This record gives sequence, C-alpha cells and structure tokens, in this order.
Amino acid sequence: MSVHELRNKALGKGLSWPTDDLGLISDNMTPDFSGDFLGPALPIVEDLASANCVPVDYVAHALLAIAGSLLSGRICIRPFPTVDWRERPILWVALVGHPSTRKTAALYAVFKPLTLLQSEIDEKLAGQKTAASEPQGSDAKSDAQDGSLRKTSEASETPAKKAHPRDRRLFVQDATMEAVCDVAADNPEGLLIVRDELSGFLETRDRYHSGSAPFFIEGYQGGVFTVDRRSREEKLIIPSLSLSVLGTIQPDLVDPIFAGPKDGCAARMLFIWPEPRRFEVPTDYTDHSATLLQIYRKLNRVIFDRNALGPFGPREIVLTREAAERFASWNTDHEQQIEETGGHYGAFMGKAAGMVLRVALISEFLKASIVHKNSPNEVSLQTLDRVIDWMESYMKPMMVKVLGDAAVDRNTLNARAVLRYVSIELIGNFNKREFMRAPHKKHFPDIRSAKDMDRALSILEDHGWIRPILSDGPGRRRSDFDVNRRVRALRDELLGIKN
Repeated sequence: MSVHELRNKALGKGLSWPTDDLGLISDNMTPDFSGDFLGPALPIVEDLASANCVPVDYVAHALLAIAGSLLSGRICIRPFPTVDWRERPILWVALVGHPSTRKTAALYAVFKPLTLLQSEIDEKLAGQKTAASEPQGSDAKSDAQDGSLRKTSEASETPAKKAHPRDRRLFVQDATMEAVCDVAADNPEGLLIVRDELSGFLETRDRYHSGSAPFFIEGYQGGVFTVDRRSREEKLIIPSLSLSVLGTIQPDLVDPIFAGPKDGCAARMLFIWPEPRRFEVPTDYTDHSATLLQIYRKLNRVIFDRNALGPFGPREIVLTREAAERFASWNTDHEQQIEETGGHYGAFMGKAAGMVLRVALISEFLKASIVHKNSPNEVSLQTLDRVIDWMESYMKPMMVKVLGDAAVDRNTLNARAVLRYVSIELIGNFNKREFMRAPHKKHFPDIRSAKDMDRALSILEDHGWIRPILSDGPGRRRSDFDVNRRVRALRDELLGIKN
C-alpha cells in the first residue's frame, strides 16, 4: 500500500491528528518523479516509458546518461567566474529493480538509437581508412570529424607519428581498464560504459589491475590522463578521459557495493529504484527511435573550445547571473545538511552539488537539440531551479530508499525505535522518565541519556506521532506524552507487522 493510500485510510478512520508525513515510518518510500527539468524531452520520455510499460524514471535517467556521454569531453560548466570549479556532464546511472521490472527494456529503448548513430559513423569511417588528415578538433562542423581526428605526438621532443584515421567510438561494453584505455585514447569526445548487469563492472573494476578503481574515478572527473605501465612500450596519453556509466542492477546486489571498498564509486552513482509499472498493452505507439537518433546526432556535433590549450579543450558553459545566485543560495543550505549526515549518504551528499550542475548542463543542451537552437552558452535560472527540485524532492529521497538505515541519522533511528515500541505494545500514553527505566529501556539500546530520549521524542512530535499531555494546572507536563491513535489503528501496515 502506498504512502498516499495509507494517509487516506488513516484520515478515513476519523483520526484528527494533523500529519502528512509518513516518511519517519519507512525507509522504503519511493519519491514521486517529476520530469519538468527535462523540458521538451519529457513527452518523448513519457511515450517511451508507456510503449515499454516501464517507469518514466528509468527512461529519463538513461537518457541523461547517454546525452551526457556525447557531451562529456566537449563542454563543462563553471558556476562562478571567480571560482576554479568545473563539472563535466558525466553521470553514472544504475537502474535498480527486480528481474520482472523490465529495466533492461527501458535501457535499450534509449540506447538503441545510439547504436544506430555508431553504425552511421562506422560507415563513414570505412570510406576514409586510407585518407589521412590533420586533427580538426574544434574546427569540426559535423559528424565528418569522426574520421578526421588524429592522435597527437606524445611529447614535444618526440617526432610526430604518422597520422592515421581513428575509430570514433560512442560506447564500450568491455569495461576492463585496458580495454577502456585503448578506446578512450582515440575518443576525447567522451565514452559511455554500458552494461546490462552493472554489478559485474562495479564488483570487478579493480580485479584485473590495482589501479583500475582510481582510473574510473578519474574518468568521472574528465581531463588528461597518462597511462605509464611496464606492459606498454611507451606511455599512453589520453587527452580527455570522460567516462559515463549506464546499466541495470538488482536490489540484492546494491548492498555489497556499499559494503565494499570506500573508494568513492558508490557516492558518484545515481541509483534509480522506482515502483514497478504494471504491464498493460499500450493503446498507442510512437516510435521515437528517429527522434532520439536526431538528438544524438546534434549532441555529437557540439564542438570543442577553439581557444583551449590543445585541440581537445572543453568549452565552458556558465550560469546566468540569476542562476548563479540561486545555486549559491541552495548550495549554502545543502552544505549545512552535509554537516548533519555521514556514511554513504553523506558521501553522496558531498557529490550532489556537482550532480546538480551536470544534470542542468545536460538538460540545457537536450532542450536546444530538440527545439533546433544553437548550442547554448549558459544555463538558465528556470533549468537550474527545476534540477534543484529534482535533487531535493526526488534524488535525495531516492538515495534514502536505496541506502535504508544507512542513510538515517542516529536520532531518527532512535525515534523509530520508540515509535515501533509504542505501536507494538499499543501504548496510548507514556512518561519520558519511565521509558528511561526498566522494562522499557531495553527496547531502546541506543538511547543512553535523557538528551538522546529528548531528541527522539522531539522528532516524533515534529512528525505528529506524539504530543505532550497538558496538565490540569498552568502550563503542561512535558514528560508525559499522548500517542497518535493512527499508530495503533494502522500499525500492521505501517510497521510491517504480520499477524
């Protein structure tokens, strides 16, 4: 039963306690998804989700990862001109769900047009294998650049190698470090690592080489990367290591990722775990393969920075003045939240501001590619506002769902322990001091002081589950509390207790 259904059922019983928030009860609440930040791409995403009977969340975030991968080496966003802070539009997205949730169908709905674009590039390149040309870099105007960029000399004192055509690759599915290095060296535009079973990549990324995990973390940031190994005759210079990641994973395989090495990989991942969508044969069908292919073509034509040092510098995109002010204000509040969290959720929160900038950048370019505008030079306040709302109302709650208790602070866990106890025991009212003594206190092993209990009870009061009992005389006795009857009436469903 959904949270909204539980709320309606409670209100239907005539319970007068005012509360709209059942979030304290469950870690498994799924936030509602609003795709407003996708702009004109939202109808396409909704049609694809409907046609494949999958949640819109899956399709939307898969599209973000693919669009970002096409842009990741070409552009970056700099939120403040006086701060040396830049973010590439690189996203790591994991679609979480059980085998029956058709998450793979959602992935391939947006991935298939990328394979069509790769086929077009391969056909063009086949006719250019014998033709050598100088690197075009930022002067490239169209997909023709895919066969004309060349490897540069590895050092100024070394004679330049003979120019040769290189294979433009949009994605790789062999995600070992050696395989990705070879492809990335010839693809400064960026790469997408796509895996249907993402757990294999996440669990084994450091198995074959001790430096693999740091290598992929570098790929999340973008920039020049040098590989100097004894297995190679000479060092390999990757002018722009920009690695986006997209795949699917089952819920049971998520916990081992967080239990593994604290290398920062999990903190960079957007885990998308929506409620399953019931299968229904769609009444209408719109094939958006051609539409997505056209979008991907336009994104693949975005040029590098003409004025950068070297041919593969990313073009800087800025926030409008209003957007910069909004981002600064939000980030101040966000950093205060970071100070109150820890563990894996705290690590995710530490990356959230950069994720907001990355998604806003992708969203702005997606919009331009659909409405046939030139590549934007700035991100608008409207786009940023919508992405901030996505982070606050969707992505943060989604990570709480994925992480469960690992995302919840100690005081909240204590509040839940008290709430569970009063529900199971059908306690209608209680005294704080009595709860700190036997036989009650054994049910709250982490509440070791009166201050701990005060914090827990304050949370319960804020959420409307308890309230202080007024005394007969002046004032009120804060140590006595009445329990919301909603807990008693709905304890089986709210707390998952089976009769």
